[in-house]
Amino acid sequence: MKVSITKEELMKALSIVSKGMSSRSTLPILSGILLSANGRELVFQTTDLDISIRCVATAFVEEEGSTVVPGKLFTNIVHSLPEAAVLITTDGDRVFMECMSSSFTLNTLNPNDFPHFPEVQPSQEAVLKTNLLAQMVKKVSKAVSHDESRAVLTGILLGLLARGYNQRETCLLGVYLHGLAGDLACQELGMESLLASDIIRYLSQAFKRLKE
Repeated sequence: MKVSITKEELMKALSIVSKGMSSRSTLPILSGILLSANGRELVFQTTDLDISIRCVATAFVEEEGSTVVPGKLFTNIVHSLPEAAVLITTDGDRVFMECMSSSFTLNTLNPNDFPHFPEVQPSQEAVLKTNLLAQMVKKVSKAVSHDESRAVLTGILLGLLARGYNQRETCLLGVYLHGLAGDLACQELGMESLLASDIIRYLSQAFKRLKE
């Protein structure tokens, strides 16, 4: 593999995929970042077997290939590099990084040992504006439980409800043992609004399910 990419593109990709690296696993491969160069793209992948993250960055690829680099060390090195193009090449089980007068050599892991990225075949799809989804998550995340003994309550329930022709609602629900928060966005003809009455009805249904 031989690829050239700007530090800016590297930093953007690493800031995203670093959230998927495992820091406690006994499997070294899960603390690494899978780099795959093909076409005009450098693909970054991480996983801790619960979360899998993929990010695609634009790069100049001279030779295609893939490798797994130590995630934390690789990220720290990129942070220290000057604002310039970074040349990444592989030779066997080593990767070489060059940026202006700086150069680094890292040992790598076998990309064939990296877990396959899960492929999802969606039965339903919903499109939300990024800022709207962020607002909804922010509101309900305050009610997410930190009690690992009831793992289901440490997550956020995402529901897609059909109300009628050209109208769909996306519901986010956060629950913990002593409280509950919900947010519902209705999209119709490109307009978003919050429906308080529907939220209340949806939450009451959720309470009934919790009591069962």
